[in-house]
Amino acid sequence: MCYARFRENMRNREEGVMAIKQRRITCAVCGQRETVLRGERGPLTAYCDVCREERMREQARQRVAAMRARRRAVGRGPCDLARDG
Repeated sequence: MCYARFRENMRNREEGVMAIKQRRITCAVCGQRETVLRGERGPLTAYCDVCREERMREQARQRVAAMRARRRAVGRGPCDLARDG
């Protein structure tokens, strides 16, 4: 790394600025190639915008299903909790 770039990185760290880089990814679902902006230390998700939104919705569905299953296992639903209020 050249000295000027090193100084710039050190200055950014002192100011609390995160370095942003362009990354080239291939979507893991549809195979579309895309250029994304990511933080230097941030995660690099391998999904295009459309597939990322669908994945987030699917994860939310799974969380809700797990929450409902836990409530059923205990034997109390959301209606029972409202009545006890």
